[in-house]
Amino acid sequence: MDRNTFLALGLSLLVITGWMMWEQQLASERQPLPESGVVAGNGSGEAPERPPGSSAPLATGDAERSADRAVDVTRLQAREPAEEVAETWVIETPLYRATLNARGARIEQWELKGYEARIDEGGGPMRLVMPSAPNLVTHFDELGLGDLDRRAFRRVEGEDEWLFELVDDGVRVRKRYEFSQENYEVGVSIEVANLERRSLRPRFEVLLGTPVRPSADFQDAQLRVLHGESVEDEYLSGFGLPGFLGFGSADRERAFLGNIVWAGINSRYFLVALAPDVTRTAESEFRATIPGERADVSVHYAGETEVPPGISLTRDYRYYAGPKSTDHLLAFGAQLDRSIDLGWAFIEPITKGFVWLLRRTYEVVPNYGVAIIFLTFVLRIVMAPLTHKQMKVMKKNSSQMAELQPKIKATQERYADDAQKRNEEMMKIYREAGVNPLTMMGGGCLPMLLQLPIFIALYYALQSAIELRGAPFGLWITDLSIPETLLTLPVLEIPIRVLPLAMGASMVIQQKMTPMTSMDPNQARMMMTVMPIMFTVLFYGFPSGLVLYWFVSNLLGMAQQLLINRQAT
Repeated sequence: MDRNTFLALGLSLLVITGWMMWEQQLASERQPLPESGVVAGNGSGEAPERPPGSSAPLATGDAERSADRAVDVTRLQAREPAEEVAETWVIETPLYRATLNARGARIEQWELKGYEARIDEGGGPMRLVMPSAPNLVTHFDELGLGDLDRRAFRRVEGEDEWLFELVDDGVRVRKRYEFSQENYEVGVSIEVANLERRSLRPRFEVLLGTPVRPSADFQDAQLRVLHGESVEDEYLSGFGLPGFLGFGSADRERAFLGNIVWAGINSRYFLVALAPDVTRTAESEFRATIPGERADVSVHYAGETEVPPGISLTRDYRYYAGPKSTDHLLAFGAQLDRSIDLGWAFIEPITKGFVWLLRRTYEVVPNYGVAIIFLTFVLRIVMAPLTHKQMKVMKKNSSQMAELQPKIKATQERYADDAQKRNEEMMKIYREAGVNPLTMMGGGCLPMLLQLPIFIALYYALQSAIELRGAPFGLWITDLSIPETLLTLPVLEIPIRVLPLAMGASMVIQQKMTPMTSMDPNQARMMMTVMPIMFTVLFYGFPSGLVLYWFVSNLLGMAQQLLINRQAT
């Protein structure tokens, strides 16, 4: 491997590192969250003050509404009871267990039956909604009845099992829930009836909240919305803060006006989202209640539709709280599958292909570690002609450079003080020997650069496929979606991870097998130490499935290099 290949490796490492920093730019600025940390509203029913310099204006009429609310709150607080007795109900389906609370007629807890929380979260069923951060909150301050999220609704018995109602001061508010048995979906219908008041202008704003814990599942939680054809998001850890190296958003509010397909809170493997039935007039807002820690995601309809006396108005939503499983997201519709991060547009088809192949392999051999190894073999076979050509070119270049080394060294010594003359004489040596330095550079760099999209696509595939969450490989590798740990050194609390160390060792062996006669001995020694160390450090925090792929790929590359070395002798 020559100097140009070494530079290509360094450049590739910088590209990968920069890309990873961009993907996790805000996570590095994350403030520690308490175990009960949530993404939710402030619970007071008051809209947070809009900071100066906000990049996105609120919907038309928001300023007037805010002024109205400021007037209403003083009046309403006096009529709100300190506490109202609220009954709760548990809804069980094959997929989840939900708890409804009559206070606010909201969902206050949501557990997934098929997914366990990680050990660092205390284990037990995966909870996407907790009492400290209820979902489907409807404050309805503008109705003049107080914060309806703090009022106890009455459950209406009858044909509809989950219909809740609150009647006060000439206004009736109803919330109706329809729970799906086959999917993680709830139909939500909200009705406001004007029984005798002069005029009502309800916004039908619904807020979402979900627990966010500093773990592998939730460390990159995002506020996400499908606005028309564009997916927009904000990392929770950086929303309302300057962010890492200037990234992030110092604004504490973002508004998306019209054409809202869905909005919600997104994590690596799970999603809580709300889809309005009429996307054209639907709007959404992100509000940082505690910058970097808590935020609201709201969905409402544009304008303030007037409801005259004797008239009722109903708005419908669909709610999803479950895993980012392609089958379930597609069954929900509303392009909810776009919540899965598959990489840039040119990477996405490759990522989808990898996920498909992993799933098909798992159907034959029910072990995703084996599926990753099989995928590595497939990729090596596909790339074999290119890598074989690369290795042969490097072998040939190394042999030619070995023959020219005495002449090159003599020229360097003869023209040590004349760089221009030295370069001219060296180019003359190359021409007479029929050696093209550009070909030497291309033979080492191009194949390596072509493999970068494959590496990035595989990273996205292993990060986005929820099937790998908690999927064991064997022995101490119990979860391919997170870094593996054989043991932890006492006192220092440093994890010992076998796969990254084995991968680094394989790089050293591979370097020794690769011809380096064209490289300066000092550079060769640096290649044998610096690059393996850098890659080992970089991969130490990667998911074990990704490190497994790279390690097996190195082993196959060593076998291919051994074959070429034997053919050359």
